[in-house]
Amino acid sequence: MCAGLVFKDDTNPELLYKVFFPIPYAKIPIITKDGVKETVFWGRRNEKEFPETKLPITGWAKIESIKKGWWNKFRPEKVYVPAVKYMEKDKNKKSHWFDVEEGKFIVGLKVKWNEVTVCYIVTIPTPKEFSHIHNRWVLIKEFNI
Repeated sequence: MCAGLVFKDDTNPELLYKVFFPIPYAKIPIITKDGVKETVFWGRRNEKEFPETKLPITGWAKIESIKKGWWNKFRPEKVYVPAVKYMEKDKNKKSHWFDVEEGKFIVGLKVKWNEVTVCYIVTIPTPKEFSHIHNRWVLIKEFNI
């Protein structure tokens, strides 16, 4: 599953920065369906992060569990993650970077628990051509801001 993301800096689009999921309290930018930009936490790594919450300990949300309603208890909101690249690690822990096409965004699921706002990356079964890398893949969609 997506373990790293690359973003353009809002103040200088020539600058890129990386965010990796394993980093505690990692934050990523998101865009709501209304076009509002926010910076939120990317998932929850362990029970020590946000111990006052009952948020899932993961950085990802399977599309299947979303469709079954498992996430409904968190009142989720579909959001868009404006990454220009994402990274998947294979079983040998080798990194593979992939570009996100212009005009497309990684789909996220924004949830709140009191004052804590977290985004989980939505995943789908991996396309066959990438099944040698990982069994889950990020969901990418078009979105007009």
